[in-house]
Amino acid sequence: MTMPEDLDRSDPGKGLQAGWLGREPPAFRLSLEGLTKLKRIPAGQSLYASEDHADALVGLASGHLALLFPLVSGEETVSHICSPGFWLGATMLATREPRRHLTAVARTEVTIAVAPLTAVRRMLQEEPEGWAAIARLMEVHWALTACIARDLMLRAAIETASWRRCCACAASAPLRHARHRSCAFP
Repeated sequence: MTMPEDLDRSDPGKGLQAGWLGREPPAFRLSLEGLTKLKRIPAGQSLYASEDHADALVGLASGHLALLFPLVSGEETVSHICSPGFWLGATMLATREPRRHLTAVARTEVTIAVAPLTAVRRMLQEEPEGWAAIARLMEVHWALTACIARDLMLRAAIETASWRRCCACAASAPLRHARHRSCAFP
């Protein structure tokens, strides 16, 4: 695989440092980066689908990913566009849950850094202070989840309000028409 010009093994790219990882202690960053392999994913390709087995911590070095969350109806909706510096997989690392609960699709060609969860767990056994960094990543994800939930509720409220306005307008149209005609009569 050919690496992008701005990425090599000694520096996996500024993109990985743009978010959570860039705020972590240098020793942790170097340890985690040492576990990663860089991969390119073409635009439109799915990195993984909801319910796929979770086996890696994945960092976005370049490009943009779309996160799709399944709604109660079973439909998946784009709920977040990830920029370089975004990392996925912390929850599966901490909880050992075997399945992912979202779908990630490359919106553009992306370069990702992939660290196998088994290797990350081994690193964290040797450097347990790294769990604080994982907790901070999970906190970022929880804040994002809260924003997504708020946005989905807002979207539902707007759609419901718009639907109600349409129904109210449709229901009152005959009355307005009748009032209008009645204006001609004393």
